[in-house]
Amino acid sequence: MILISQIDAERAEGKSPWEAAVDGSSSRFRPIMLTAVSTVLGMIPIAPTVFWGPMAVAIMGGLLVATVLTLVLLPTLYVTWVRGKGSRGFRSIVVLSGCFQ
Repeated sequence: MILISQIDAERAEGKSPWEAAVDGSSSRFRPIMLTAVSTVLGMIPIAPTVFWGPMAVAIMGGLLVATVLTLVLLPTLYVTWVRGKGSRGFRSIVVLSGCFQ
């Protein structure tokens, strides 16, 4: 949600969809990575336990995959959608999904 907001802000400055996606992803890379890495590192101490270990491993794996998807797939889909249908179509899908208010 924050990444899409950043890309929209970049677009409002007059940048092309590609430039806005690259600049928005570059500026949000550090906060996204710090959040993901801190959570993954926080799960390491409970990963070897019998009771909480499987949950910790699932959270770590899911968060790593979600981080990669956020930084790679989301901007790619944004650029593809905006170039194909226009920015209004993408915003309406995001609003309908409840991700952007």
